[in-house]
Amino acid sequence: MSSHFLKIFLILPVMLGSSLAWNSAFGNNETDISGFGPLDYPDKPSLEVNYRHLDARLDIGFEGRIIEGKVTYSVEPRHGFVDQITWAAPGIEISDFSAGDISAEYSQDDDTIRIVFDEYLTTGETKDITLTYRTDPAFGVHLLESGTIFSSRLPGSVSHWLPGPVFPGVSLPFTLRLNTPEEMTGAATGDPGQEGSEDGTNYFIFESDDPMPVSELGFAVGVFELHETFSGTNNLRLYVEEDLLDSDKSRDILDYMAQETRQLERFVRRGLPIPAFHTVITKDSRWEYRPYAAGMGFVSPGNSGGLSSEETMEQFSLQISRSIAAQWFGISLRAEKWDTSDFIPLLQALVAEETEKNRWIREKDALGSAFSIPETVYDKHSMNTWQASRDYIKEQSDPVLNEVLAKMIRQTDLSDKALSAYGFSSYVYDISGRWVTAPDVLEMAARLSHRKIRYHVHISQQGASPDVTLKIEPHSEPADSELLLDVRLIADGQIHDKEFSVNPGGDTVNVSMDQAVQNVMIRDMDNFRFDVEKPFEFWLYQLRRAEQSEDRSKAAYALIDYSDDPDLQLAIRDIKRSEDHPDVGAALHALLAELTSGASGTENTFLDGIESDHAETRMISMRALAAYPGRSNVKDRVFSIIQGSDDIPLVNEAITTYRHLLDEDQFREFAHQFLREDRDDLLFTKTLLEELYELPVREESVEFVRDYLDNNYPFEIRWTTYRLLRNKAPDAEWQRDFLENFQDDPDPRIRFLSIFSSSELNPEERGPFYESRMLSEYDIRILKTLRDYYKSE
Repeated sequence: MSSHFLKIFLILPVMLGSSLAWNSAFGNNETDISGFGPLDYPDKPSLEVNYRHLDARLDIGFEGRIIEGKVTYSVEPRHGFVDQITWAAPGIEISDFSAGDISAEYSQDDDTIRIVFDEYLTTGETKDITLTYRTDPAFGVHLLESGTIFSSRLPGSVSHWLPGPVFPGVSLPFTLRLNTPEEMTGAATGDPGQEGSEDGTNYFIFESDDPMPVSELGFAVGVFELHETFSGTNNLRLYVEEDLLDSDKSRDILDYMAQETRQLERFVRRGLPIPAFHTVITKDSRWEYRPYAAGMGFVSPGNSGGLSSEETMEQFSLQISRSIAAQWFGISLRAEKWDTSDFIPLLQALVAEETEKNRWIREKDALGSAFSIPETVYDKHSMNTWQASRDYIKEQSDPVLNEVLAKMIRQTDLSDKALSAYGFSSYVYDISGRWVTAPDVLEMAARLSHRKIRYHVHISQQGASPDVTLKIEPHSEPADSELLLDVRLIADGQIHDKEFSVNPGGDTVNVSMDQAVQNVMIRDMDNFRFDVEKPFEFWLYQLRRAEQSEDRSKAAYALIDYSDDPDLQLAIRDIKRSEDHPDVGAALHALLAELTSGASGTENTFLDGIESDHAETRMISMRALAAYPGRSNVKDRVFSIIQGSDDIPLVNEAITTYRHLLDEDQFREFAHQFLREDRDDLLFTKTLLEELYELPVREESVEFVRDYLDNNYPFEIRWTTYRLLRNKAPDAEWQRDFLENFQDDPDPRIRFLSIFSSSELNPEERGPFYESRMLSEYDIRILKTLRDYYKSE
């Protein structure tokens, strides 16, 4: 099996002018020959020695984020005049240093270690340089509330937990040993080797005889449930945080990993370039911008809802797909400034298009939202680049680039080359005679719309006339080509399918039929969505007679707009008795809720509905009960659900309803008490906070919820609290406290949020604040925002 990675060093337009610790280690940023702008790493960094092997031992999980480690690099000088080398080591506290049998000293300056030898190293001889160290990395390592610790995938982050020559030019074989508390399991880049327990401590060894880039190594330590399988000779492992997924879901994901690996191997025509692939599933992504490291995938559900939801499983599949694909083209491609190079998603887009038919969820266009990483503020650029590349691959008329990229992916002779963007374009030019740059791809792709263009269609009929009129108008920017309407007319119970060509800027279509028209339906198309407005009788016919349950549900929801019709309630109750599809039944329930709107004597329909076997019907019923304030039976029943139900979504909905059934003081007292009871489980805290702040804000409520900003709580709770306080109590002193207490928070998302509270500082305070933050912040996304704020002063 091939052990090589495809190494293509690519350039992204500059995102930040601030210099980084990398500059002091490896020289100032330079402009690539193609003129694309500064690099995050020098184009040709000094590399005085060859790195032959890395041996590392990391003690992780014993004391928060703190890592105690020992690393040994085996180096061989490239020439006879090497008397010093420089490594990156931000925040590293060195306790011991050794250069084997040669005399040497080290010094630390800013974020680098400079090792100076008393004499030149001898060519042809390998020397071992060893550091023993301790670090509490504020950047580069994440600690979740669950106790899980894992490495960041942001460029430059590895040096915060593994000192050394961590930039893309260095790849080497390695042995990595993780020591963890006995209840924890370790995962890392490499082939799993020996593992066991010594003196109450677990150890896990991972190794690779093939060179891997130091800048792409990764690890995770936590209380994991481990599942594994093989794809050929490759060991595939899945590490899932305890109680996050049931075993059947975990097995499904593991099977998908094996299936996707085989599909990609067939396409690339090369085996997986690593001996083992580990996927780690955690509840929180910690604002990471990509889901992969060398030999590892990092997957999280983000804000996609319940962990068992279809949307979550789709998101898992997309992140896993990208992680596996990146092992061929992504890991050793040049790591750019906090986002992937525009060429990297171009390559990934090509493979995704080739394997789309084999995706896990086939009914959906999963690639339409592919590779988006949850909870990422700066995901927009990455997503746009990915989608633009996909559209370019999919829709450009000239297939030359597709052919060249496919050939390049399958070229094993590229594996030892490190191409810049200029070199990449030169390679494409040598094959095809076409010069290509990433900006060209984006410029063309920007003209290829992947969004659905919305049109409003007004359907009208004059009395009992068999003629109908369709008036079509774009909601905003119209399509730039002819628009075809797929129309189904039903007249005298007979179906008539017709297609009309209309002006995309707006048009009117008159349709004449021999019999009276009973309904008109318009089907959405791939790139177009039609919002239909039509007569009440048409919707009612569709609700009663449409074959597809989806069409009947749509009609039920549409009839909400006609809730003032006095005969509709009786008709709906009659239809509901004969409707056997649960989704349509739920839609009819929602329509009834609108029709009754709290009318006396109608609450029993919804009190019964909260006992339904259909989840959506239960939720609709609970929402409907909010229209019955003052009814003691409703208030008591809703409270009993809050107290005793195991249906967590229903209880959260019941809390929202309960606010409408109580007066302000009663609900405020209830919310404060329930928040205290939910401190540990946090199952209802987000809803309680949101509902509490629907009431007029009182100072005691501000003080009561401020604790939820603390690092002991999950990000979703902290973000909800910050958003509510900032919107409802923007002038309170809490913002200055937040700025002071959380500007160094371990969660980068909170540090990012703290910048917005700088508006509470006096003008003379803001400039020094931004300057101080820029000196201590490593996350370039945050640095960019700080710089923008600083420039605006």
